[in-house]
Amino acid sequence: MLGFGNEFWAAIIGAIVGGLISAGLQWLAYREQKKQREEERKNKDTAIAHSLLFKMIGIHTNLYHFNDYLEKPFQSMMKKNHKTHGSLYYL
Repeated sequence: MLGFGNEFWAAIIGAIVGGLISAGLQWLAYREQKKQREEERKNKDTAIAHSLLFKMIGIHTNLYHFNDYLEKPFQSMMKKNHKTHGSLYYL
């Protein structure tokens, strides 16, 4: 075989096999890291969505109370059968 000894070819084949094994293990580690990054991204997105939901609930509560604050005088006037003549000045 081209004048090289058996030891040379054994070393070449060993290096190739070792390189393939190393490349395979590196590929598996990369794939596992990619899964972990995707999971962390999903967790972060879920946390942001929950934060937004709670903020929206707070805003809704504030708007509800503000509406209630604005409507109470009108409701009390309607109970008393009071006329405003189309103006808030009479409140």
